[in-house]
Amino acid sequence: MAGVLTHHPRELAQRQAFLETRQCVEARLTTQRENQQQERLLLSVLPRHVAMEMKADIAGKPKDTMFHKIYIQRHENVSILFADICGFTSLSDQCTAEEVVRLLNKLFACFDTLATEHHCLRIKLLGDCYYCVSGLPEPRPDHARCCVEMGLDMISAITLYREVGAVNVNMRVGIHTGRVHCGVLGLRKWQFDVWSNDVTLANYMESGGIPGRVHITKETLDCLDGFYEVEEGHGGERNAYLKEHNIKTYLIVPGDTCKGNLPSSGLRKGLPANGNVSKEMRVMGHGSQHGKQNKLGFGETTETKKDPEDEVNEYLMRAIDARSIDRLRAEYCTPFILTFRLSDIEEKYSRERDRMLSAYFVCSGFVYVVVVIAIAITLHGSGYFYTCVTVSTLLIAMINGILLAEKNERMPQCFRHFAVHVFENRGMAQMLATCVVFLTFATALSPLRPMISRPACDTFEP
Repeated sequence: MAGVLTHHPRELAQRQAFLETRQCVEARLTTQRENQQQERLLLSVLPRHVAMEMKADIAGKPKDTMFHKIYIQRHENVSILFADICGFTSLSDQCTAEEVVRLLNKLFACFDTLATEHHCLRIKLLGDCYYCVSGLPEPRPDHARCCVEMGLDMISAITLYREVGAVNVNMRVGIHTGRVHCGVLGLRKWQFDVWSNDVTLANYMESGGIPGRVHITKETLDCLDGFYEVEEGHGGERNAYLKEHNIKTYLIVPGDTCKGNLPSSGLRKGLPANGNVSKEMRVMGHGSQHGKQNKLGFGETTETKKDPEDEVNEYLMRAIDARSIDRLRAEYCTPFILTFRLSDIEEKYSRERDRMLSAYFVCSGFVYVVVVIAIAITLHGSGYFYTCVTVSTLLIAMINGILLAEKNERMPQCFRHFAVHVFENRGMAQMLATCVVFLTFATALSPLRPMISRPACDTFEP
């Protein structure tokens, strides 16, 4: 009976600890997934270096001050690219709004993938205009070449789409190299932007460009170190701002004109030459309903997601395999009394509420009753025995009554406060448990006292 009453509370406590651990792990994994989703959402709006800085600042500030800090940085020697879709107005008249949005989404997804490959940072989308820079946030010596390659690939991508979709669209690209200020502004909604006079000039370079050509300034040409063949751009003839400020411009000669060690993009080499565009249609995701992500960024990605329950089980199995109870006990607990070596952890553990405490005391009271009945049946009780039984029964009943009075509103308030104090203080609980064990032990040994005090002649006949 004692073994059953010992095993049952212990089994309940172990199962409760397992369920709480599992819930804790599940909540932690859920929180991690939500944090990752929020971080992906934040990174879709802001660059990583700015987002991480703002996230660190917000963590230690109240909500009403999160929009008050202005994040501004100055960067030298960056290349700015503006690209505009030519013929978009006429295309909007020929297609429905849904088709136009779908076209822009495919093209801009393609451009985002190309920007990642060419180390460019997309700043924003201005209608049908794509705006990115190279050399941010970390400076790069080849920022101008990255922008030129980006522009050439953008023209190649839209040329490929024009051949496949039979739509009359083209791309006008303007690039300028200079210094910029970048940062996040806004009191209610964040907006990351890059601005300077060089950004304005890059915008005018796009306006004064030619469809299907990359239009660059003298500053950008100086940073290319002769990697590309160029020709006179005559941008002032097509834009009043360039003419007014006497900006000398150049056009990258079309074709595989790279003269240095910079490899030409495989996208430009893969353009159809004989009108057979079936392969290109499959590349852009038109030939299959289950297209996967490719270099152009067209099509959809399929990610395999784990079931949350399986993820929790896998985490628990790894934790069980990686940690040994004996090793943890030897590392964090004292050998004999099993207290934590660190006082702050021991204090937290002592304040932790033991929900099985009342069950422990009720089971110990039942064991005490069984011991008393067994002694009363097998031995002739003496006055001393019944005195011990009476005193011990009253004390054990009082202890159990106080612990069970915590949730009983009819009990006096002082008893309920004392019960709460016992539940929240393991030292007090251990003191009461020691008292119950001592009373049970004293009752069990009380029949031996008259036998010890009786003379030997009274015990044995001669």
